[in-house]
Parts: sequence; C-alpha cells; structure tokens
Amino acid sequence: MEKQRLSFWREEKGQALAEAAWVLPILTAILLGIMIFGYLMYSKLVVIDSARDGARHLALGLGNPTSVVENVIDLGRLKRSNIVSVTQQNLGDYVNVTVRYKQDTFVPGIGILLGGTSLNDQTGCNSCIYLEHTATFKKEN
Repeated sequence: MEKQRLSFWREEKGQALAEAAWVLPILTAILLGIMIFGYLMYSKLVVIDSARDGARHLALGLGNPTSVVENVIDLGRLKRSNIVSVTQQNLGDYVNVTVRYKQDTFVPGIGILLGGTSLNDQTGCNSCIYLEHTATFKKEN
C-alpha cells in the first residue's frame, strides 16, 4: 500500500493541463490589455486629427469647426455621440480648437486603472477614458 501511494505522487500525467490552467488566464489578460491599449491609441490619434482639422478650418475663416470635427470622428469609425465638447478660442493671430471625447474601454473597471472615471459616472459611461487634444493654428487672413 505504501509503494502504491508513493507512485501516485510521482506520476506526471496531467502536468501540462495543470500548467496550462495557470498560464492561459495570464496570457489572455495580457492579450486583452494589448488590444485595449491599441484601440485607445487609435482613438487618441483620431481625436488629434479631428482637432487639427477643426483648427485648420477655423484658421482659414471657414466657420465653426464642430462639423469638421464630427466628420473626422465619423471617418475614423468612432461614435459621433461620444464627443463631449468642441471648444474654440481666438488668440489674436492664432486659433485653438480643443476636442474632448469619451472612449468606452469595453472592460468594466479598466478605465479606473488607466486614469478614467468610476464605474458609474454622471455621463452614464461604464468605465470611460476621456481623450482630449488642443490644436493651435495661425490665422490665414
């Protein structure tokens, strides 16, 4: 009986399955983090591009930059409804356009780790990250 008990502890059947059970959740979390970070970087680039185009539009004296910002957000395949604000400033020979956009992270709680809002913020967005960019252009008048 003693010999049979010792051989049970020395067998390595199922070792790979036990190791996979430890490693797969960690790899999945890392892969999910890479995907979320990539999507947030893409969204930030679209917000930067929209602020630049809006500031260029305003610097050329073509009117309100809000429609241009909304078009760039649409072309970037982001949600137009997530635009929080588009503000403009005339600074003498220069103009500023600031675009603020709320991006949902799709994973509850991850926004808190990345400096976003709480799980139930006042805007109804579940764990959002707010992306903001200000572009400055010289007036072309």
